[in-house]
Amino acid sequence: MSYADLTWEDPNPVKRWLQRRRVADALAQVPAAETVSLFVDYGGGDGFLAVQALERWPEAEAVVFEPYGDLAEAARRRLGPWTQARVVEHQRDLPAGADVVFCTEVFEHLPGAETERAIWEIDRVLKVGGRLVVGVPVEIGLPALLKGLFRQARRPQAYDGDWSRIWKAALGHPATDRPLEQMGEHLRYHSFHLGFDHRPLRRRLEARLGPCRLSGSPLAALPVSLSSEAYMTLIKPETPPMAHIARDARPADKAERYREVAEEIQAVLAGETNRTARMATVASMLADAFPSFIWTGFYQVVEGGTEELVVGPYQGKLGCLRIPFGRGVCGTAAQARQTQVIEDVHAFDGHIACDSRSRSEIVVPVFDPDQRLIAVLDIDSADYGTFDAVDAEALEHLIRTLFATADEARADRAGAAKSAEGGRF
Repeated sequence: MSYADLTWEDPNPVKRWLQRRRVADALAQVPAAETVSLFVDYGGGDGFLAVQALERWPEAEAVVFEPYGDLAEAARRRLGPWTQARVVEHQRDLPAGADVVFCTEVFEHLPGAETERAIWEIDRVLKVGGRLVVGVPVEIGLPALLKGLFRQARRPQAYDGDWSRIWKAALGHPATDRPLEQMGEHLRYHSFHLGFDHRPLRRRLEARLGPCRLSGSPLAALPVSLSSEAYMTLIKPETPPMAHIARDARPADKAERYREVAEEIQAVLAGETNRTARMATVASMLADAFPSFIWTGFYQVVEGGTEELVVGPYQGKLGCLRIPFGRGVCGTAAQARQTQVIEDVHAFDGHIACDSRSRSEIVVPVFDPDQRLIAVLDIDSADYGTFDAVDAEALEHLIRTLFATADEARADRAGAAKSAEGGRF
């Protein structure tokens, strides 16, 4: 069966009405008098919403992003009569300057790192003053209970047919163990809606784009808590409310926290080959993920064979400007080309006190694809004994992934987009 057979053309008249109403409600979030020259449907499926939008704005340029190859081809066929419409399968091909971005039936399927990447891409595409319309299912409260009854009757042995999970969602505390599936090598997704909570997503969108107007569907007069779908509408401000979307909660286990933030960093930096951009992003996101880090940043190798480090992108108070190889923890790591884990910096012979609060430190060498030393990652803590083998292993793996293969990022980006054709957001 095709996607249309399961949605817009479903033999069940109620489901068919709900699916079509969902699209109508998404379009209704944009005032009729608003001028739209370019709109993007992010995760646009077979192009049904884009066609409805083009009928409303026949002069507008339309771009549908759909990474799943079969759906992308279906969208091209559906949009065939519209010469100003095109379908792209890679996020890098999305144009900037969109007046409106629609994103429906996407975020409920995305894990944390993929959510970060999608928000980042949408922010890049949407122009200042542009409108973002996000549609997601309501999977908490009474809607979760009603949907759970339906799912339990159809598939009692499935993840979303489990009574304990249904009740948790109905009480407003959805389960956090949603299974992950793989779409090609790089793209992960949740196939089950149960376990999704639109409230954290709303906070993340507002952190990036400002206030959000929330409405329900299919009956707009009802509160969202009684609705099947929730629509979040945001207007991109000229000045963003904050520069980074902080996670609401992090795993207490250190290794798991590193794994989570590493996935987010890699998702944000996918395709970015500029070293400064990579270093700045790593420093920012590690510092955010680990409040105990009082200084997180890079010292870069000075070109010309002088065996000296110069301060690079960092988060924290003023750092030392230059450090010779062999001096202090950073210089020792650079000279030895080995990670240094220091439980007590005051017991380290030759320690350079850039920040008097520092008690423990870890420094990880950074190599390029040819194994040339290009920098060191330096992290300080105000507590003794903060760092151990877990930190060393996680940071070495992250740095190796981001810099030892950084020159291959363009090929990785193309490969990731191609592998995404194996599934649907």
